Amino acid sequence: MENPTIEQLVRRYVEIKDLMKELRAEKKEIEEVLREYAQRTGIKEFKVDGKKVFFEEKLSLKVK
Repeated sequence: MENPTIEQLVRRYVEIKDLMKELRAEKKEIEEVLREYAQRTGIKEFKVDGKKVFFEEKLSLKVK
């Protein structure tokens, strides 16, 4: 943004804040689905796009 007005900055701030809220909710939903899948299948780790995904104690998800 080149010399934005205060109104533009506030609008953009609110847009980003709302987007982050939506993304956090989606992340939470996806994590829950993955945890349920790991519990059903017994999977403890796997790779996706070169990243290792670990299910720790079947409760948390860690991506490296």
